[in-house]
Amino acid sequence: MSKDDVFSDNIASNNSRIARNTLMLYIRMACIIAISFFTTREVLRALGVDDFGIANVVGGVVSMFQFLGGMLSSAISRYLNYHLGRGDYAGLKKIFNLIRLLNAGLLALIVLLCESVGVFVFHRYLDLPKDSIASAFIFFQFSIFTFAANIATTPYMSLVISRENMKAFSLFSVLEALLKLAIVYALYLDLFGRLEFYGALLFGVSMAHLALYFILCKVKYPETERYFFWDRSKALEIVSFGGWNFFGSISSLFTDVLVNILLNNFFGILVNAARGIVMQLSNAVSSFSVNFMTATRPQIMKYWASENRAQACSLTMKSSKFCFYLVLLFALPAMIEMDFLLKLWLGKVPPYTLVFAELTMLRLLIDSYSTPLVTLVQATGRVALYQCVVGLTLWSTLPVSYLFLKAGFPPESVFMVAIGISILAMFERVLLLRRQTGFPVLDFSVKVVGKSIAAAAISAVLPFSLTFFMPDSAFRFIAVCALSVSALALSVWFVGLDSSERDYVSSAFLRKVASLRGIFS
Repeated sequence: MSKDDVFSDNIASNNSRIARNTLMLYIRMACIIAISFFTTREVLRALGVDDFGIANVVGGVVSMFQFLGGMLSSAISRYLNYHLGRGDYAGLKKIFNLIRLLNAGLLALIVLLCESVGVFVFHRYLDLPKDSIASAFIFFQFSIFTFAANIATTPYMSLVISRENMKAFSLFSVLEALLKLAIVYALYLDLFGRLEFYGALLFGVSMAHLALYFILCKVKYPETERYFFWDRSKALEIVSFGGWNFFGSISSLFTDVLVNILLNNFFGILVNAARGIVMQLSNAVSSFSVNFMTATRPQIMKYWASENRAQACSLTMKSSKFCFYLVLLFALPAMIEMDFLLKLWLGKVPPYTLVFAELTMLRLLIDSYSTPLVTLVQATGRVALYQCVVGLTLWSTLPVSYLFLKAGFPPESVFMVAIGISILAMFERVLLLRRQTGFPVLDFSVKVVGKSIAAAAISAVLPFSLTFFMPDSAFRFIAVCALSVSALALSVWFVGLDSSERDYVSSAFLRKVASLRGIFS
């Protein structure tokens, strides 16, 4: 067993592991963002705006059931990390095989719902051009198969992440992105209808992704050895934990998928095309914090499992702050130069894309605080009250958005509604954590939210001012990006970090420099 697979209570060692894994994940992220941006542009060109919008809204119908996959994935992550944190490898083998069995049942349920409820929604509620319905339905079927393959991958991917094997995770992610780029060019062969062919190729990529994780886990991790294990009480415990997370994760149905269908009914597929593009941009920007949390999440859960509660709370607070800064690193120059960025990326920009993108950046900044908070809640295993309160708040996104659109407000109003609800949900998470874990709300408000907002405001002054003195151009875009990064680095260092965090960053930087000197000397 690799030493990287073993969790210890040595905070310095664990922080070093987080830094190493984060670096690996950012290399992954840089590759994926570059590939994905290029892929989105080429898909838009290959399919055209209409088919791109159809793919987005039809794929959204399948995504209606994403919350079911999320229900068990959160439980998988929690229970794998719990056993690893306690060093219980015999229990890990049992829990993995039980999880695999439960995941198979969930997969069957999801396919059944997609082929019944999903088909009903497709025919009853989607506003599609009549001559595109047949090809859209074929794409819909392939989207179901792709979704099923992704659900089947979940236990194996979760194990790789829990084992903190970020090299394999990063490599497989980059390979997946490269395959998705390759299939775009296959569309130009015109062997079949492009929309249907695109769906079939995406399914092929998802199956290749599943095969890679299955083979790695089979070879490297003994707990994946297949044997039948059933424990009714443990299964009910996992399903109960997952069930409450289902209640919360279904909020994505109301905040994203059904809102997308709502926009389709009020404004048509052109608005869906704009939203689909913005979602690609959103995924790229949010990956700055997602990658950091992928490296940090196992540590938070393992600290809690090993009963080091103070360090679990401390790491959660630091993670919230750094997640905000990592999103801001991209969001700040993007918000200032969004018009130029979209034209550079897409060439012809669909209507509403600019305003959708700017509002989405703001929402991502707000939500970046919450991801570590959710991780700490899941680490405790007590999620019922949390999911009831926060879940219902997030559910309200759909009815409130409907009321705004029915009253005649423009499509961007749904993004403004989402921003307001994200702010409310963040405060609810913090207050509930104080009740469950003794989480320091005042410290979080002052040292995390207060310091990070101050750093953001200071760093925005110079790059935003630059736009008043320079005409719109590639040179101004480069200048704004460079000035944003420099101003953010300085403001974070002097305003956004406390003395202990500055000491840690300094020592980590010096260690990296020393190691690089050792390599090249």
